[in-house]
Amino acid sequence: MFYTLILSSFLIAFCLTYGVKQYALKKGIQNAPDERSSHEGVIPHGGGFAITVAYIFAIIVGYFLGYFDQDVILTIVLCGGIISMVGFFDDHKPMSVSVRIAIQFACAIVAIWLLEGFPKISYGWFILDWGIYGYIIGVFALVWLTNLYNFMDGIDGFASIEAMTTTGCMALILLINSKFESVWQLNILLVASVLGFFFWNFPKAKIFMGDVGSYFLGFVMGVLMIKSWYLTIDIIFSWVILLTVFITDATYTLVVRIVRGERFYLPHRSHAYQIISRKYDSHIKVSTMLIFINIGYLFPIAFLVATKDIHPLTGLAITYIPMILLAAFVKAGIPERKVSD
Repeated sequence: MFYTLILSSFLIAFCLTYGVKQYALKKGIQNAPDERSSHEGVIPHGGGFAITVAYIFAIIVGYFLGYFDQDVILTIVLCGGIISMVGFFDDHKPMSVSVRIAIQFACAIVAIWLLEGFPKISYGWFILDWGIYGYIIGVFALVWLTNLYNFMDGIDGFASIEAMTTTGCMALILLINSKFESVWQLNILLVASVLGFFFWNFPKAKIFMGDVGSYFLGFVMGVLMIKSWYLTIDIIFSWVILLTVFITDATYTLVVRIVRGERFYLPHRSHAYQIISRKYDSHIKVSTMLIFINIGYLFPIAFLVATKDIHPLTGLAITYIPMILLAAFVKAGIPERKVSD
């Protein structure tokens, strides 16, 4: 029955993306190229709505079939659904940043309350009980991951590939132990939902994900991280390692822009992945690079951390340091005109 859910989520996303594409074209919901964009031509957006609908449908059915726990399903359906709808309306007509962030924080607060904050860390002699701080940090982490994913959705297939490779690799890691069954299944259903959209988004995008999809994916991946963290501490490090490219590029670029006094909250195209895509004049090459980095480099390290064959700090060092150096090398966060000067 679970395989039927996988197929259903894929087919719903695939068919609904086409419907959203037609709707966007009719309503004029399109991205025209400008000085901040990384694409050519007018492309409809908002296709991530199909991902949201397909995934929520699949996990609700899965819940009634006894596959999933109530807390994570309620969190994704209620909070993730609202987050996605904020993106949906933002795709139609740009929403005030303050209103958007306020709603995201409200959803994150409810989500962390439902998930009961961060779990206690017990690693050798080191023990950390987060208490109330686990709730506070968790809220900010969810909001940051939600917006981080939105920042990194800028070229064909990039955000889709990140979602599929990260959650797909995590599903394999979670299969190490049978007690992770419900969590790896949640990961696989997300892969299937994104894959249905991906066929319309790569190699030459016919529709973009939009805020409705990127906000939802960032939020849901954060929820899955916390849910799996309750099962074993090493899993959170594996998640963070697999998300190295997105976390490093978004965070490094934001910090550089803040330090330089740039209006960091405005759209731009100074992320490392955008700079590299312009250098090679290809979205396909950069998105393909992401596949090889995530599966060929980050996945083995994340796997070895989960099996305790590599210390988590070692794993973080050998994944994040090279990516930070790469971001610095391509001058991420610095506007094009200033780079050329």
